[in-house]
Amino acid sequence: MSLRTVISTSGPLCCITLYCIVTPLCILYCIVYTSASFLYRAIPYGEVERRTQGRSDKPMSQAIEDIDPQTALEDYLADKELDGCSDTTLYSHRSRLGHFVEWCGLNDVDSLSELRPTDMRRYKQWRSEDELAKVTLKTQLDTLRVFVRWAERFGYCRSSMSEAVVSPTLEKGDNVRNEVISPSRCEKIRDYLRKYHYAERAHVVFELIWHCTLRKGAVYALDVEDFRPEKKQLRIHHRPDTGTPLKNKEESNRIVNLSDDVTDILSDWVDDKRADSTDEYGRRPLISTEFGRAHKTTLSSDIYYVTWPGYRDEECGCKDGCKVTCANNAHYCVDSISSHTLRKAAITHHLDNGWLIDMVADRADNSANVIRKHYDKASDEEKAERRKKFMDLLEEDNEDEEDGPGGVAATVQ
Repeated sequence: MSLRTVISTSGPLCCITLYCIVTPLCILYCIVYTSASFLYRAIPYGEVERRTQGRSDKPMSQAIEDIDPQTALEDYLADKELDGCSDTTLYSHRSRLGHFVEWCGLNDVDSLSELRPTDMRRYKQWRSEDELAKVTLKTQLDTLRVFVRWAERFGYCRSSMSEAVVSPTLEKGDNVRNEVISPSRCEKIRDYLRKYHYAERAHVVFELIWHCTLRKGAVYALDVEDFRPEKKQLRIHHRPDTGTPLKNKEESNRIVNLSDDVTDILSDWVDDKRADSTDEYGRRPLISTEFGRAHKTTLSSDIYYVTWPGYRDEECGCKDGCKVTCANNAHYCVDSISSHTLRKAAITHHLDNGWLIDMVADRADNSANVIRKHYDKASDEEKAERRKKFMDLLEEDNEDEEDGPGGVAATVQ
């Protein structure tokens, strides 16, 4: 039988044989591949690396760009600035995220790509060791989550890492500050300053916050030209292009009326004691030093120092001896008051003296709801007494109508 004959008669049989062998093999391959893929996805993230390479403290970062935490923070803040965030917001984010950068350094995290979801829990526990108020911890973790999302977007860390940043849940009242400073104590400090440190810089800063309910940022933003002694007014103006943005931007623009006493104090400061200097934009800051516009930290130090009991030769509540030696470290004393706390007391003082909440809100650049929630601690009886004072003022205003503006018109400034 010739070779051609054998091939022609056995060809179909060979095809059938190959089909029977190859088909089961293909089916088996598909089953094995599918099973392997399922098992691979079932292994927790990072476990594959440890099983194939051995235990490593720093997981591999595939297709993730390395960037150290400090550089990442600077880039993040630069982007926030381009997005139009105010200097106050940038400062707050830098302060909150500075703790995270510090934690990374303490734990040898040289790149954001090295972070694992469990690190977010470890960081939260580390911050909790400082016994932070729940609202403070939540604020810091909320900011961290925003930062990590930004890092995810640019491929600096693993995707979905931000989901591991879990902030505490606040109960009703957790986000309200409970610190209360007696208005009578603040008035005592004011009287002391007027008698022994009249029209000095720290005295002027105190009066602007106490009498005008200004934020520290608004005090910082004032120019000499914003003071109108002939009208007994201050003009508060948002000027971001020349370095003095305000918290609520254009909505912070307003005119604040001044009492006779405060007008005289500001006039004497401008005429006799203010350093005749300009800032980098050629503006004449109302609160100045010989180097230009007084820095916000200087304003903070002024308030801490003049509210420190030792400034008035009084005893403080420090248990192991007060560590304050000058204005720069006056915040160490437990009885010193921050500019924020002073402003809070000033708002409460205005309410207690018959001012309507809407009027205080306009003066202090706050909403009425914020005033009610964070500043108004009066009981129902005290609120009734306020309304009575206001009604008395209205009656006095009607009686004095023939003599010109008075009563409520003179009080609401």
